[in-house]
Amino acid sequence: MATGATAMGRGNWTNASNQTLNQSSYVNVGVQGVIDAQSRQLTVTVEVYYTGNSPVSTNKLNIALLQNNTLGPQTGGNMGNNYNHMHRLVHMITGQWELISLQQQTDHSTHKHSITLFRQHTTTFQQKLVKWN
Repeated sequence: MATGATAMGRGNWTNASNQTLNQSSYVNVGVQGVIDAQSRQLTVTVEVYYTGNSPVSTNKLNIALLQNNTLGPQTGGNMGNNYNHMHRLVHMITGQWELISLQQQTDHSTHKHSITLFRQHTTTFQQKLVKWN
């Protein structure tokens, strides 16, 4: 993968995963999503707890809503418009790079976000809530 690039091919996944798994973890992150089917309101609560001091001065959080089983075209998929897409990004709930201001050992913070889902997201498709930092 080129320096500064954000995408990588499958051939690089094992090496990149091993590098990440060898890093120390300074923070625990818990995520819970609740959907009110009547209002189509998704409320996401994220709790962040530092078990050690962060080695960097700025910590950021992204929360994304993904959708599975979306039919559509796929180059090389030979399925026409019926390729079954999985893990499709639907919405960046936090926007990009929500800052976490507390980052010292024993710091704790709670972040709450709400969005109204499109009707088809609450009735037709399996959804996943994903966080990464």
